Amino acid sequence: MAVTIDSGLQDTSTPLAVDLAVSMESQVANQDVDNSQFSTMLMKLDPKTASSFKEEWMEDVFLPKGTALSASAASADTAFAITTSEGAYGKVGDIVLLVQTGEHVRIVTTGASAWTVLRAVGSVAAATAASGSVSGGLLIVSGSNAQGATRPTAMVTEKTSNYNYTQIVRNSFEFTATSEWVRWYSGNPLAYHRKKIAVEHKYELENTVWFGARNYSASSPPRHTAGGIDSFISTNTQDAGGALDKAEFADFLRMGMEYGNRNRKVLFVAPIGAQVLSEFLQDNWVRARPEDNVWGVKVDAVIEPSYVGSRIPVIVKADWKRYGEGTGKHIGSRGYLIDMSAVEMLKAPPTKAGARFATLYPKRQANDADLQAEEFLSEITIKLKTEKAHAKLTGITG
Repeated sequence: MAVTIDSGLQDTSTPLAVDLAVSMESQVANQDVDNSQFSTMLMKLDPKTASSFKEEWMEDVFLPKGTALSASAASADTAFAITTSEGAYGKVGDIVLLVQTGEHVRIVTTGASAWTVLRAVGSVAAATAASGSVSGGLLIVSGSNAQGATRPTAMVTEKTSNYNYTQIVRNSFEFTATSEWVRWYSGNPLAYHRKKIAVEHKYELENTVWFGARNYSASSPPRHTAGGIDSFISTNTQDAGGALDKAEFADFLRMGMEYGNRNRKVLFVAPIGAQVLSEFLQDNWVRARPEDNVWGVKVDAVIEPSYVGSRIPVIVKADWKRYGEGTGKHIGSRGYLIDMSAVEMLKAPPTKAGARFATLYPKRQANDADLQAEEFLSEITIKLKTEKAHAKLTGITG
């Protein structure tokens, strides 16, 4: 083979490519950071151990004191049509306030969706009352009993049950034995990816507890998946439908604070939601001194104005932005008010193979494979209790 001759001035493009040393930083830059705050919080609350792949729990409420007329009642009517199946909320002798007119009535007989009443018990005369949950609202004040009477109808609420399945989340990686001993600028690839995929595994746990789908597939072997928080919240939902103003946000807090532990609520919002909270204060910026040249505010907490004035921490879910923003159901335009005392993560108990919660399993390769395989494995579920203690806000665009 002929010898190659380079004549004249030599530059960096002339030598053999492999002879030119590369200036490569050993630290790999990653555009992502760990934003799995919610699962981190649940982990710090010491997750309980699941007893089965299907976890169930019971919930209860106090006797309801509010219902409504399902049809208008004229001033002379003594037969009231009540919201379907809510006639059982009242009992004979109960004093009921017709919120619209201020009239009090006493229940004489009850049915599943009807009452017979004695009108104008008190100083307010009987008047026509409209139907509807607002104008036809009925408040069951309390029971009334005659002297020497026998005890009133015994009434207790019936408990309800809810459930969720565990979900097995696995993230594996493998490298040939040769790739482990050769030299890499970023170091041993197995060690590097062990750290990186640990965070990716935690991300999948985070997404599961927020947006998982509860399902059981009776295949062989069966596959079961955990429902996330979003799938449980159905009562307290509000669509901003665009720009979120202060009054609308206060309405959302009032709705979400009605039930549950008002001192344990946390607000999780996409970046657009955090931006709006900051903009609420922009008109209040005052430049007190000539050298004051920093403008803006980061909101770390909000005070709910409707109940006990609780301080609600605000946690920004930065990664939600990349899932889309806009009106409707875009994840990047959402916020969730969560009662942390009514949500918990459960982990599967350990087996002979090892733990089943955020656990690294090394040496997962076949016995004769010239490689090394590892994986992170978790089997988890969540319990979201008292659904009305939580709230969801969607459609924030600014």
